[in-house]
Amino acid sequence: MARPRSEEARTKIVSASQELIAEVGVEGFTVDAVAARSGVAKTTIYRHFPSGDELLIHTIDATVEPFETPNTGALRSDLIAIYEQIVPVLEDPSIFGMMMGVLAKAAKDPEFARLKDEIDHVRKMPVRTVLELAQARGEVRSDADLDVLVEMVEGPIAARKVLGGRSIVIAELPTIIDLVIGGIAPNGGRT
Repeated sequence: MARPRSEEARTKIVSASQELIAEVGVEGFTVDAVAARSGVAKTTIYRHFPSGDELLIHTIDATVEPFETPNTGALRSDLIAIYEQIVPVLEDPSIFGMMMGVLAKAAKDPEFARLKDEIDHVRKMPVRTVLELAQARGEVRSDADLDVLVEMVEGPIAARKVLGGRSIVIAELPTIIDLVIGGIAPNGGRT
């Protein structure tokens, strides 16, 4: 008869995985290293997580808290509130490094890319909800593709941090948001 999965073991596994990713990054992550660090047998790890990739994805998901969905009644203030949540995450070197490792691994491994996409879908929901609410209020063009808009909203921050390698300054957020809104609002944001 199989023993029930131990929550204590699962906690040790995830904690050891988080420490390992912080130390060696995604590229150095192995189930063997997690087993050695956690003191949990590999067979037990695989009972909780059927593959190393699933453990890695679960650990990443547990490391980064989901963003809250603001609803201030105005697109501009909602987007500023979302950006204010995203910026500290991107500016944390261990989380940013982990995210870059995930992108690199997903580019090479279709199964890992699928798992990453599942997490991305959940992560993007607050932005999508804010845009849906704004669209219902008439602040976003009614014919706009919300999936594309989510990417447009995230684009300026991603471009600056990932492609430009520059820090994001909270004081610059209103200017960035105004440029984004100008591109997605009816009449280009003009009244």
